[in-house]
Amino acid sequence: MSPLQAMRCQLVITMPLRRKWKKVQQADFLTRVGTCLDKGYSLADAIRLQHYEQPPAVKKTLLNLLEQLSKGDEMAHAFQRAGFPNDVCSFLHFASHTGELPRGFLESGRFLKVREQQKEKMNKLMRYPLFLLWIFAIMVYVVLDQLLPSFEQLYSAMDIQSSPGVRFLLYVSRHSRAIYGSLLITAAILILFAVVYAKKIPPERRMAQLLYIPILSSYLRLYLTYTFSFHIGGLLRVGLSVNDALKLMEAQPFDRFFKSEARALRQLLNDGHAFSDIIAQSRFYARDLPAVIRNGDVSGRLGETLFDYSEMMIRTFEEKTTRALSLVQPVFFVLFGGLIIGLFLSILTPMFTILNGL
Repeated sequence: MSPLQAMRCQLVITMPLRRKWKKVQQADFLTRVGTCLDKGYSLADAIRLQHYEQPPAVKKTLLNLLEQLSKGDEMAHAFQRAGFPNDVCSFLHFASHTGELPRGFLESGRFLKVREQQKEKMNKLMRYPLFLLWIFAIMVYVVLDQLLPSFEQLYSAMDIQSSPGVRFLLYVSRHSRAIYGSLLITAAILILFAVVYAKKIPPERRMAQLLYIPILSSYLRLYLTYTFSFHIGGLLRVGLSVNDALKLMEAQPFDRFFKSEARALRQLLNDGHAFSDIIAQSRFYARDLPAVIRNGDVSGRLGETLFDYSEMMIRTFEEKTTRALSLVQPVFFVLFGGLIIGLFLSILTPMFTILNGL
């Protein structure tokens, strides 16, 4: 075998091992493991059962995961090292403390799949509009770089005064490279500043600033309310007090926001404030959550009430995201149509100016 053939064989063998484990596949894996646990399988047996149908790269990951679990590593940390997202590991961390592993795996798989499905829907919706935007960018370049300079020469030859709009477009045409370069540099600086700034500020302050963004804020509150209700409800269902549940949430290493939030809530709780009043003063959660907590306290079923409420939150999140995605393309096409009309006006306006000057 020649060296070239040997290299090709090596690439064929190693290529599958470089394939990334997609998040949707991880969600299916978590759901199937949760189903096996619900049927009475041990965690190792449930993982081993799913191991057989996976591609080589995923098999290797799962074998490493099983090895870490057999050595006594904490389950959530083992899954984190296997490449699962931090929020999924947070679900598994609390499930291991509540003793409801099947529900924890099923819920984490469901949440991850919903999130990835919405991302995939968004990607599909945006493919055609982005293609149109690319075509529009080419049209703008042709107009600014070819047509308008020709009109400028014609104006000078015929001694015609151009309109303010045409003069603006001609200015953009002459300085297009400098303008585009300045915009790119400014955007890069802003993104770099945002990344560095986000790492330095406390998580609760960063989350509070995100809540000022109009569209994002409603989805963010749904997510925070769902996660908080699910975790606290699950911990209360196994007999922990609210204070102990918050203490356990404060000890988890996967979500910095809820770690900080649990510390602040415990401080207010120890100062004698009612749990529902504390949540009512927070702007991170849905408005109905304090009433849900009060009703749960009255009925003596706070854990079950919060757990059921989290189910309502995830359904609301799905429905709201679906409605929002259905509006993306129409809104984009309206904006795109406006840009096309503006582009044609920029072409026709010089013609009318020339005709008026004749």
